[in-house]
Amino acid sequence: LVVIFYVTAAGHFSYTTDDSYIYFQYARNLAQGNGPCFNAGEPSYGFTSPLWLLILSAGGAVGADIPLLAKVLDLLFASLSIVLLFFVALELTRDVAVSFCASLALSVNAWLLRWAGSGLETSLAVFLMLAFFRYLLRNEYAVSAGLLGLLSLVRPEASILVGLLLLDLRINSLDPGHALREGTRIISIWLVIVLPWAVYAYAQFGTVLPA
Repeated sequence: LVVIFYVTAAGHFSYTTDDSYIYFQYARNLAQGNGPCFNAGEPSYGFTSPLWLLILSAGGAVGADIPLLAKVLDLLFASLSIVLLFFVALELTRDVAVSFCASLALSVNAWLLRWAGSGLETSLAVFLMLAFFRYLLRNEYAVSAGLLGLLSLVRPEASILVGLLLLDLRINSLDPGHALREGTRIISIWLVIVLPWAVYAYAQFGTVLPA
């Protein structure tokens, strides 16, 4: 399935969106020590994903070609998502054939193919979302909370899933006391990942939400 995906995606590897170039510019400035800014010396929160920006700027800092790195990682996370969806579907259905068909459908999905390789954070978000749900289905709440923290640094709107995580915990807990303790741990894990960036963003840009 991954091979099918790569063969199909190879036809538009050169496709790059204007939003991708915004990331490239921010990452280049950050890698050069100018901080998170589009124009050097003018800090601005004009990117959606701080995690994706940090990954790209880290690559740029060690000499990687930032646009190429973004596209390669984008395709990598897209292909990993195809594999991961198989295991999510298997967790839900316990049927190998159905799970294979689900992954096949994703591997030829027009929207995944359009964005994969464009250099945006989309594929990373898909991968983290699927990983979050896989561990949530297995009631491994600490891992789910950690993945959700990372996902929130890729797509800020994913933060609303904290409520879903806590609701799932309450439904599946026979002991309210245990649910409260585990819920506190979940919130703590999520905040440890998300809060440092929120504090930095507010101090640097005066907002915790991207412009």
